[in-house]
Amino acid sequence: MDEVDGIPLPSPVLARADALMHRRRPTGAGEADDLPVLTEIVDDGIPVLAETLPPPAPGPAFDADQLNLLAEELAHRLRSRLAAELPSLVEAALNAAVAGLTADLRQGIDETTRAAIDDFVAERQRIARLQGR
Repeated sequence: MDEVDGIPLPSPVLARADALMHRRRPTGAGEADDLPVLTEIVDDGIPVLAETLPPPAPGPAFDADQLNLLAEELAHRLRSRLAAELPSLVEAALNAAVAGLTADLRQGIDETTRAAIDDFVAERQRIARLQGR
């Protein structure tokens, strides 16, 4: 079994992985100096949280009558869309539910049938053993 720094490695796979990591590790000081440092990469053009952005442009101002008209138009469009799409949504949901129920029912019937047959066979075998005595 191999050892690393006096600690035994539990498997040859770990020993090979450790050897690979040691090969990839920079050994000299010159190799480590070639890597960029975070401060060398960061650009001064990045905004700082203390800087403020200009306020957003104000939206259109609506009076109470305009707001009521917008609310009525939105309600009308919602009713129209729901009236058009709700039947197909309900149909799809019911089909999915029925398909799930059908699969559950089929599985329940299969399990019950298997259990009944197993019980019947076991009872017949028990009767045959008792009669054979």
